[in-house]
Amino acid sequence: SLSAPEARRAMRAGVERAARETGVDVEILEAPISDGGAGFVDALRDARTDVVREIDVCGPLGERVRAALLLKPAPSGAERRIPRIVARSAAIGALAGLIVGPWGGFFAGAAAAMFAFAGAFLLHPLLRDRARFETAALEMSSAAGLTLVAREQRDPERTTTHGVGELILAALDEGVRSILIGIGNSGTTDGGAGMAAALGARFYDEHERLIERPSGGELARIARVDIGG
Repeated sequence: SLSAPEARRAMRAGVERAARETGVDVEILEAPISDGGAGFVDALRDARTDVVREIDVCGPLGERVRAALLLKPAPSGAERRIPRIVARSAAIGALAGLIVGPWGGFFAGAAAAMFAFAGAFLLHPLLRDRARFETAALEMSSAAGLTLVAREQRDPERTTTHGVGELILAALDEGVRSILIGIGNSGTTDGGAGMAAALGARFYDEHERLIERPSGGELARIARVDIGG
């Protein structure tokens, strides 16, 4: 099958070829779409501004797989606040130099000023990164998709959405305010229990034994759920 960008390029090429052959002028507006399965991230990605990171997560059968996490930048206002933070820190450094200088001598004053300046600029990249991303997008299929399971191993009672929860955690670590999840092409039937476990929920059987990574076949064993963290 084709991804959304591949389908877009193929359709564009076809329309352009037909237009040339018939002598018709056309204007093509491209808008990739997705049903939430494979290609969801590609359909949402703006190559000019967005960042895609490969995250190591749990696959549907417990193996480690690499899954894409799309990060969309925060509004420009958030970026503009960062230089003001640095400027204020630098001003504090200069003021510290003026205050300390008369009592501690030139070198003490200069050291205080340089320390504040250095601290401000060392923190600048960290502050910028925390304010950099507003929205994340991820595909369930990249962590728990049917295509990740070999045909001879496709048993819905054994597969888990645990890796989807790990992707969500990675997105939260980036400081995003919203997360978009494409849930097509799932190879699981755990009802999201594996995802919830990765996010901190605890599932216990009737003997109070922890079910660490719930799968579809273990749903019937769950007697108690603790979401207290």
